[in-house]
Amino acid sequence: MLKRKQFYLILILITSFLYSSENLHQFVQQITEESVRDYYYRQEDPSWDYLKFHKGKNREEGTSGHDSVKAYIESTLKNYLGDDNVYIDEFPWSDGSDGKGYNIIGTKEGSAGSNADIWIVGAHYDSYDMDGSGTAPGANDNGSGMVGVLEMAKVINTRESEEMIIFALWDAEEPSCSSHAWVSASSFGSSTYGGPSGSRAWINDHFTTDAGSVTGDILLWDRIKGNINLDMFGFPAVTNTLWLYHGGIGWNGTIDESSTMYPLADDVNILYSAAETYLETYGYDDEEPKNRITVVGKGTMQYSDNISFSRAGIPSLEYAESDWSSDLHYHKWSDYYRPNTGDENYSDENPQIKIMTMTIRGALALLADTTGVDLTSDTPLPVELTSFKTVSSEGGVFLTWTTESETENLGFLIERRESYNQPWEVICSYLDDNSLIGQGNTTTSSEYGWLDKDVYLGQHYEYRLSDINFSGLSNPLKTTSVLYRGDLEKVKTQLPGNAYPNPFNPSVRIVYTLPEDAKISVSVFDIEGNLIADLVKNGLYAKGSNHVNWNANNLPSGQYLVRISAVYSDNLKNATVLKIILKK
Repeated sequence: MLKRKQFYLILILITSFLYSSENLHQFVQQITEESVRDYYYRQEDPSWDYLKFHKGKNREEGTSGHDSVKAYIESTLKNYLGDDNVYIDEFPWSDGSDGKGYNIIGTKEGSAGSNADIWIVGAHYDSYDMDGSGTAPGANDNGSGMVGVLEMAKVINTRESEEMIIFALWDAEEPSCSSHAWVSASSFGSSTYGGPSGSRAWINDHFTTDAGSVTGDILLWDRIKGNINLDMFGFPAVTNTLWLYHGGIGWNGTIDESSTMYPLADDVNILYSAAETYLETYGYDDEEPKNRITVVGKGTMQYSDNISFSRAGIPSLEYAESDWSSDLHYHKWSDYYRPNTGDENYSDENPQIKIMTMTIRGALALLADTTGVDLTSDTPLPVELTSFKTVSSEGGVFLTWTTESETENLGFLIERRESYNQPWEVICSYLDDNSLIGQGNTTTSSEYGWLDKDVYLGQHYEYRLSDINFSGLSNPLKTTSVLYRGDLEKVKTQLPGNAYPNPFNPSVRIVYTLPEDAKISVSVFDIEGNLIADLVKNGLYAKGSNHVNWNANNLPSGQYLVRISAVYSDNLKNATVLKIILKK
């Protein structure tokens, strides 16, 4: 195929996309309000908050929350794109906890190989506390952009694309907005830089104008054709209205300290116009298709990661909510996730899942059409999954899933882990359980179920479902998570235990009786399932009566759960959960 050299071909896409609009409409419908909300809240697992979008959490530079978000994004991108296609890009950053910043970069290779153009879709994942509260959940800024990039990576990786696509989660965007200086990474630019730091550092280290220097993740500059930047689009001042920006023209950015490069006005304007067309065509509401995004072109935006690309001579787009600077939660503790019923502090929904979904669909349509994603019906998914859920029951965690259709499906594989920073462990497959055998080829709906009995009360579990095709290749389908609580009203206490006094203030003695020597773990959770304290962890205790004391002096009044679990020498396990009440 001929490599696209000029952006005027995007005009051809704009005039011809009507012929393939039905396929593209169906493709972007994989982005749903349910799939978007899943990054914020999971009904089956109230403790799930890996992305730190909830009240009181923090994703600022230098915090443990920032580091855990980084780890979870890397893990999630690897689930979507494969381990070998994701890497962490380190760069010097004075505000980082260890003097470094960390971009997370995922790559989808194009079928055109070394001749493929390269498109980049990105968003920053760090947050910022402007009100001095010490918390910065950033559910909208920039949780909306993070979710957009992850959703696009998940969906677009199911099909072949002609061009290479890079999915980037940028670090250190927010501190640069406060006139902090970026420390030069290596190849070019001034020793300090007042713009977004992570994206600029990546461009410095990974772009070259010398074809002979291309190796691994060092990319040839003239292959980079455009950047789509998603930043804060979940709380518009005007309903369903998106402000669209570009990074400007005529910037004196340099590559390898040798030549001046900047995007041409025609290239910028064509990309700008194409983005508006795709947003208003594909950014619609399922329940009310006439409810669509309204786009307002706002010209140049210089305060987000898009400007790093424009200054390096690459046309770049910025998707943002209308009147973002007046967002009452902007850079505040109140930018945390809450549903459309609000909560005790605010009556608003934050972020608004509907416009997030519509915006991501519009951006995905542009990216898919521009990069030549194969949308034809002769490349179906091996398994079209319509649901994957967990139910916490007395007997264990019951996994259920439904397929809409199956193509060359031998069966399913189930993996489990207790934390996102642990490796996946295969716990069952179609080879050892007939209930997981697939239907081969079918266009009818099929339902499946499997019970995981090897679980502890109060333990968090994450599950990943994959299908195995006729060639023996594994294809990850979806992950879900659960806090196993059993059926707390019907739990049969296998491990006798009690608490004295109960209610208590502020100390309580937790007593339990062992039928034989065992390794004991005693943990305290709040009523929502969040871990409060590990009082004992795999401690060896003798047969008979044992106890552990707990002082809750620093905690508020309320109900708490104490989980006592035992592992015996023959690997048999039992456990009990106690309800205790702190009254001050």
